[in-house]
Amino acid sequence: MIEFRQVTTGYGNTVAVKDITFHVEQGTITSLIGPNGSGKSTLLRAAVGQLPLWGGDIVIKGKSLSSYGRKELARTVAFMPQSRSVPSITVRGLVSHGRFPYLGLSRKMMARDKQAVAQAMEQTGVAEWADRDLRALSGGERQRAYLAMALAQDTPVILLDEPLTSFDPVAALEMKNLLREMKDEHILIFSTH
Repeated sequence: MIEFRQVTTGYGNTVAVKDITFHVEQGTITSLIGPNGSGKSTLLRAAVGQLPLWGGDIVIKGKSLSSYGRKELARTVAFMPQSRSVPSITVRGLVSHGRFPYLGLSRKMMARDKQAVAQAMEQTGVAEWADRDLRALSGGERQRAYLAMALAQDTPVILLDEPLTSFDPVAALEMKNLLREMKDEHILIFSTH
């Protein structure tokens, strides 16, 4: 379970969300719905420690966000942001980044890491693009690759900021079906308009 307990945060001196309280159980998909600028992305960024909490607490799997170390948090919560730069990397290389919280100092992937990457690519339908440059994919295809990276991270909680952006109606329906399939193994929270 993930609990937001009277969460307040923002940017600079501007409060973006104030006293937000709700909880999400495993086996459900929760949508944060609202117009641009309503604080959806801000709330998700706070849940992965990218923004400090000005008030309240976020409790993940019974433990306060403030007591997680970076690596432990990365093994607990995956975050797929709304916008990001598009690096010069293959799809497989990108998805492999999801395994970083499990790798040692050498960053050498073991058989279990390679299996997690292959499984995530298969589940999201990007395996056939494994050796393609991420920059050569459409926006919707890139979104699938980033979702595969989040799945490869193998966390109980996955936060997705506007995951259906860049999808045509058919691809959006496929993504929604994929999220439904994932809900039994993960706590899913995504933002949308």
